[in-house]
Amino acid sequence: MTTKIRIRGFCPACGTERLIATYDDVIRCVNPDCADRQAVAKLLAEPETDHVVHFIDGDFTIKHPLTERVNLFTCRLHQFLTMRPYQGLTGRFTAVSDEAGWRLTNIDDIFINYAPRP
Repeated sequence: MTTKIRIRGFCPACGTERLIATYDDVIRCVNPDCADRQAVAKLLAEPETDHVVHFIDGDFTIKHPLTERVNLFTCRLHQFLTMRPYQGLTGRFTAVSDEAGWRLTNIDDIFINYAPRP
């Protein structure tokens, strides 16, 4: 017998409220039309705990760590980047807050000191 437990929540891939936890401890969407029935499992398995910032063409995008996605409007990194110049930066960086400000490390592990906090 297969054990399935209904999970309260919404599938990030299709938006339906049809999630289950299976006997093999995987959360899946049971909507047969879902584009990615394991989207929840993929999100929860992501080990990223830092922000990832992509600078391109004088603008930026931020991939927030899962713990911050509950309330994105309190993101201190977004507030920091919108108030300070970051011209000359291109590429993808992890961003970690420390006592001196934000430490940016590019995907290729090149360390960059960025502007300190006020």
